[in-house]
Amino acid sequence: AKRKNLIRVVTCSLLVCAALHVSLASAQRTDHQTEVYIPSYLGIRIVNDAGAARGAPAVNFDYTSDVSTYTDAYKGPGYLSASEVTDFADVQVSVRTGFAFPLWYVTAQASSLNYGGSQDGAGLVLGDIEVVRGSVSGLNQGAVVGGLGRVFDSWTLAVNPQPVAYSFIGTYGWRSLGFNGLDYRVAVDGDEDPGEYSTTVTYAIFYP
Repeated sequence: AKRKNLIRVVTCSLLVCAALHVSLASAQRTDHQTEVYIPSYLGIRIVNDAGAARGAPAVNFDYTSDVSTYTDAYKGPGYLSASEVTDFADVQVSVRTGFAFPLWYVTAQASSLNYGGSQDGAGLVLGDIEVVRGSVSGLNQGAVVGGLGRVFDSWTLAVNPQPVAYSFIGTYGWRSLGFNGLDYRVAVDGDEDPGEYSTTVTYAIFYP
């Protein structure tokens, strides 16, 4: 009988110890630190009327069936407006730079003017193609604020990069540079060889 009681006491003692262990464990605490790093970001896109950056942006000056408009152009204002614009409703940039003040900038660079026609392609050069920001589209730029940068009023196409915009602070979201395909124009003076002239224009954004 004594042996039986001893076993009961030992068993009870183990149960009490287990209960105390659980009680102590529930009162323990631990912690850790979490850090999130957001990278700097530069982006540039051409969007269509729906605001989507897809499709094949294009600007055309096709006056083969409208000779009178071409004639009036070099007699009057001296330039042709675009006859058709496709998927080119806005040019937007997005710059996320944290709390620093870097200089980011945008350039326009065109490929050599390609001529397809029966003559030499004289009378028209890349420099005759110009962008005058907001002149027809009516767009306003929102990428540069205050006096901490600039979006140029106009630029002509060239095989070397031409300045379009620069700033020392980020845009923190997609912002318009204030122009689209309607703001392109071609200077004409009536001596251009007939045929098709084409070039590819690339807009690029840089952060040194």
